[in-house]
Amino acid sequence: MQKLRFALEYHCDPVWVLDRNRLVNAGLPEDLMSETKLVQLLKDISADYDSAFIDTSVEFSYKGFPDKEKETEFDKKLYKAIELLKKAAADKYEVEIDSVLTEELSYLTDN
Repeated sequence: MQKLRFALEYHCDPVWVLDRNRLVNAGLPEDLMSETKLVQLLKDISADYDSAFIDTSVEFSYKGFPDKEKETEFDKKLYKAIELLKKAAADKYEVEIDSVLTEELSYLTDN
């Protein structure tokens, strides 16, 4: 069974398709592209994440989000996208979430 890995990397799609832990494709597999909410959310996440970096000819660094509210909003998008991905992948794919994200988002489920 192929695996969908959800991870954040600068200028990369958050979902990677892996087969035997080898990259097959960056981005959602074709059979999940009909999940329009998920597709749009992944685009938004990529844009938001990339905007949290300074990338010039002399500097590449993480600047973060402008305020705590924007950071929380981003985390909620991540959480929603992960939930939608798990639902869409169902019995077709194994879903693996980067452990850094799992830890970062744990406050959203700790009630």
